[in-house]
Amino acid sequence: MKNIGGTDRIYRALASIVLLFLEYATEIARFEFIFLGIAIFGIFTSSFGFCPFYKIVGVSTCQVDLNEEE
Repeated sequence: MKNIGGTDRIYRALASIVLLFLEYATEIARFEFIFLGIAIFGIFTSSFGFCPFYKIVGVSTCQVDLNEEE
């Protein structure tokens, strides 16, 4: 079940690209893994449309189709 809407997915993908660039461009070793980890998480959540943190909190930015039965 998807819980990330289209706009949220685009923003996550763009932010992930920026973080990957920062990971590549920065010379501070301790921040490289943090940027890389967040970027990979953002890429996976934007590509699959599911965020486990949204599930825990009960948030969904995905538009709900009222004709769809679960």
